[in-house]
Amino acid sequence: MSAETKNIRNVIILGHSHSGKTSVGEALLFAGKTIQKAGSVPAGNTVSDYNDDEIERKMSINSSVLNLTHNGTKVNVIDTPGFIDFIGEIIGGLRAADAGILVVNAVSGIEMGTDKFGKMMKKKGIPFCIFINRMDKENADFDKCMEQINKKFGKNCACITYPIGSAATFKGVVNLLTKEGLDKVEGDDSEEAKMLSESLTESVAESDDALLEKYLEKGELSSEEIKSAFRKAVLTGELIPVLSGAATSGSGIKELLELITGAFPSPLDRPAIKALDPNTKEKVDVEPKSDGPFAAQVFKTIADPYLGQITIMKIFSGSLSSNASIYNVS
Repeated sequence: MSAETKNIRNVIILGHSHSGKTSVGEALLFAGKTIQKAGSVPAGNTVSDYNDDEIERKMSINSSVLNLTHNGTKVNVIDTPGFIDFIGEIIGGLRAADAGILVVNAVSGIEMGTDKFGKMMKKKGIPFCIFINRMDKENADFDKCMEQINKKFGKNCACITYPIGSAATFKGVVNLLTKEGLDKVEGDDSEEAKMLSESLTESVAESDDALLEKYLEKGELSSEEIKSAFRKAVLTGELIPVLSGAATSGSGIKELLELITGAFPSPLDRPAIKALDPNTKEKVDVEPKSDGPFAAQVFKTIADPYLGQITIMKIFSGSLSSNASIYNVS
């Protein structure tokens, strides 16, 4: 059963090598109940790293496409390699993505790949969030990561989940948007979490003049007002949400999935793409309409020894049936 266009999210996972992108993808599949048990990279049994070379090297070499359904929304996930050597896989994936998840290693912080891939999404106008992964590892430093993130990507990076502890004491995350679990944070962390929660509300309010005026007058906003303005700010790129967690244990993944389905754009929220009309040779806007003329772009081809050549494409308009004839304009 195909999903309505408004209920589709096309998301790419990017990040420096060994930041845990594949583990994030695996955790999303498990959270969406697509798989019954989450695999791991060391065990070589993840869904996306299925190639023999990837299993042996314990790293992604090819991009892979995953999908899950959550709250009636179909989420297509493109898991990509982290090494710059495989940049072609990333460029292809970005052609199909409407939003992105930039994974940061909580121990290493912002690395070369993190910086480059974030700039690539900004250049293409793709809204994205940042997921600080591996908060359960020794020397994980949330504050250092946030400082580097704000320096690299701007002050519009707003923390929406706050970690409860770190390394051996890591117990999960607090949702600063809904304030769920805020009472579980103790000591100095409690003060910082409350400060970040207030800062998030202010950042959301600042994205809408009418909302900002109301916030300054009353000092608070309703949850629905915050939710609506938050999504609008994410879609326009005015706000870059920052989450934290540990993909291998599934911590913080529920909040990430809620963000994807609740705030990330559907194809309808993205600008129309420009295409060349094969008859008039003029540039035209291709609107994402299921009943429109068929238009798609191949972003990956796989040569499988058993199934033959598999072509993966992003459909921009219309629909595709098994007996259709397609004209390749390029």
